[in-house]
Amino acid sequence: MMNMHKKYDIFISYSRKDESIALQLYEYLSTNGVSCWMDKYSIQPGVPYAKAIEAGIKSCDILVLIYSKYVLESTNILSELELAHNEGKRIISFRLDNSPLCNVHIVRNIEAFFL
Repeated sequence: MMNMHKKYDIFISYSRKDESIALQLYEYLSTNGVSCWMDKYSIQPGVPYAKAIEAGIKSCDILVLIYSKYVLESTNILSELELAHNEGKRIISFRLDNSPLCNVHIVRNIEAFFL
């Protein structure tokens, strides 16, 4: 069963199409002492996906968004951003390309870094 009370430094939000980069970020941060919540490693079998995502976001300090053209195709990512914003979480975007920012006020106000 998922530990709903564990505190994480970072929640990694990404499109499945950018999973290889998200995994690299997870490995780098984890090996350098940063605790990361990532669905691939943090959702336990039998736990509803939406409930696990919500708990993960609430348990982190920062949401890191791997931003590419694929973000625009994902309603799940936009929901994650909305929840993180409503929870007062710091949101940092690592932009992989020059895709236009989606027309959501949360995305327009996040910190952005290019990889």
